[in-house]
Amino acid sequence: MRALYLAAVLAAPTAGSAAAQEAMPNCQKLVPQQCLHNAADANRVGAGSLPLPDSPRQAACGAAMTEYRACLTWVAENCAHVTQRNGRSFCQREQPAVAPAPAITPPAPALPAGACREERLLGLEWTQKKRLQEALFTLGYRFGQRDGVFGPLTRQAIRDWQTANGAAATGCLTEPQVNALTRLQTAAEDQAQLERLQRQNATLDQFRQQNEQSQEEWMRQRQAESQASFEQWRRDVERRQQDWRAETRRLSPGAPW
Repeated sequence: MRALYLAAVLAAPTAGSAAAQEAMPNCQKLVPQQCLHNAADANRVGAGSLPLPDSPRQAACGAAMTEYRACLTWVAENCAHVTQRNGRSFCQREQPAVAPAPAITPPAPALPAGACREERLLGLEWTQKKRLQEALFTLGYRFGQRDGVFGPLTRQAIRDWQTANGAAATGCLTEPQVNALTRLQTAAEDQAQLERLQRQNATLDQFRQQNEQSQEEWMRQRQAESQASFEQWRRDVERRQQDWRAETRRLSPGAPW
C-alpha cells in the first residue's frame, strides 16, 4: 500500500504548476514513528536524511526504509531547485540545454534569367564540363565535387578565376575561356602522364641495375665455387699420388722411385 502511495506522489503533478515543476514528495511520511529509535532518528528523517545506522528497529521496518531511501534518491536526482508555493514544496527540474542554431551559409548569387547564353550555345557535354572543373581544380580553386555539373560552387569558382584573369566575373564561360581551360587541362594531363612515365622508367632502371648486380654477384659466386671445387680436386689427386708412391716404396724397397 505504501509503495502505491509513493508511486502516486511521484507521478502526479500538481494542477496549475509549470510543466517543469512537480509536487515534491513528503518522504518523511513514509517512515512510521515506530520505526524510529530515538529523537535523533526523528530529526534526521525530518531533515531529509537517513536515520542513524545503528538503529535496531530498522530491521523490522525494512520495507518502509527502502521506500524512504527511494524517495530521497528521487528527490536528489530530479529536484534541481526546490520552490515554495501556497505552503507546498515543488521540484524545479533542470531545463534541457538548447543547442544553438546552425550557422546558415548564404547561397551563391543566382544567375540572372537568360544568363550563360553563349555557354549554352557551345553545347558542352558532361565530359567537357568535368574536364573544365578539373582545370579549375588544378589551378587551386576548390569547389566540392568534380562531377560534370555546373552548380553554385562551380559558378563561384569560375567567377574567381575570371576575376584573377581580368575578365568579367559572370560565372559563365565564353568560348575563348573554355578553350583556355581545356588547353590548360590537356597540358596538366600531359605533364602528369610524363611524370608517371618518368617514375616507371626510374623504377625499370632501378630494377635493371639490381638485376645486373644480382647477375654479377651470381657469376662471382659461381666462379668462386668452381675455383674451390678445382682446388679440392687437385688436393685430392696429389694426396692419392702420394699414397700410391708410399705404398709402392713399401712393397718394392729397391725400386728407383
